[in-house]
Amino acid sequence: MVNYVSGPAAGRGRTNLTIYRVASPAMGERQHSSDKGANLNSPPLVFSRLGAPAYAGPPTRPALRIVILSAVRFVRESVCEVLGRDPEIAVLGHYAVLDKALDQTVTRHANIFLLDAAFVGGTDAVRQIREAAPEVRVVVLAVIETQEDVITWAEAGVAGYIPTTAALSDLGRLLQDVSNGKQAFS
Repeated sequence: MVNYVSGPAAGRGRTNLTIYRVASPAMGERQHSSDKGANLNSPPLVFSRLGAPAYAGPPTRPALRIVILSAVRFVRESVCEVLGRDPEIAVLGHYAVLDKALDQTVTRHANIFLLDAAFVGGTDAVRQIREAAPEVRVVVLAVIETQEDVITWAEAGVAGYIPTTAALSDLGRLLQDVSNGKQAFS
């Protein structure tokens, strides 16, 4: 959401325009203390070519709501950062422990659970995720595309996988594909 404040610049005859982005807790973002008093119920502003604000309507919810599980911190943080750049994706959190990731998956209504293939006990984790949140699609990250590995993950119940050969720039699109059933396992 955007609030704006404008006023004359000190003695210069110009108008200053300050734009504040206010994160909506409903969208899974944190509200900063500097945002106190902002109206979180009004629609975001969009500026026309002339600079006049026009209401864009209520904010839309990102199509993918993702929880990331990896024992490797830099993997979690890197994937979170890359996915966070995509407006169609909301990363709800990244975790090193299955219990915390499962809790957030259920309470924050994730629709994708991204699991690092190197996570110890990964196939058992898939089964636990599917039991706790059957509506969530489990996607495995960094799968080596051997017949044995793909079959093992498919039998565990994943909806799809991201191969080790995938580029970071393709990650969002690949997750969208799995979400849309273009790479399904059953």
